[in-house]
Amino acid sequence: MPYSQAEMTCPHCKGSIKSDNFSRHKKRCKINMKTTKAGSTSLSSSSSSSSSSGRSTVKPKPVSVPVTRTCTMQYVDMKATKGGSTSSSSSSSSSSSSSGCPPVKPKPASVPVTQTCTVQYEKDAVSCMLRRTSDVNLPMLERYLASKFSEIPANLRELIIEVAFSAAKKVALMHRDSLISPPNALSEEAGEASIRLSHGLSSIEPDHPMIKS
Repeated sequence: MPYSQAEMTCPHCKGSIKSDNFSRHKKRCKINMKTTKAGSTSLSSSSSSSSSSGRSTVKPKPVSVPVTRTCTMQYVDMKATKGGSTSSSSSSSSSSSSSGCPPVKPKPASVPVTQTCTVQYEKDAVSCMLRRTSDVNLPMLERYLASKFSEIPANLRELIIEVAFSAAKKVALMHRDSLISPPNALSEEAGEASIRLSHGLSSIEPDHPMIKS
């Protein structure tokens, strides 16, 4: 009758092992279990480290886009009535407050200041210029009018100078023609014109037909 070996149950793998192989099988099971535990431990540690590293990962900050606000300016018509200007100013303040910008005050309309001078004032300026014997040129005469007759606007100085000296030149030429000897038709006309110009402008009555027409 052959020899039969008793079977024993392994406490680790719960398997039936023959008695002569039991000790060797038990050691092998312990080694396998330790290896399995070590592998599971390393996997868990790697997963935990990856999760921890995932938590500590810094996400890039989104690029902030600057937000620009546009202020709307409400211009107030200077010719408007008091009520209209009040309503327009209130609308400008409400629009500026809604847009988040400070209210903008409308600039007052600049009124051009015109200097007025009388005819006699301009006649005196022309007479004084014609008396000059030096610096009789356009730049110096403009400076003269600006310093002595400042009420004449700057845009009229050149015009007054040109007209005055053109007329004076014509009168001087007529006076020269009137002195021609022996007298002729040209000298006679120049003499008559010189006499007429010496009286200046003629005066007429307020009810003269030329005025009414």
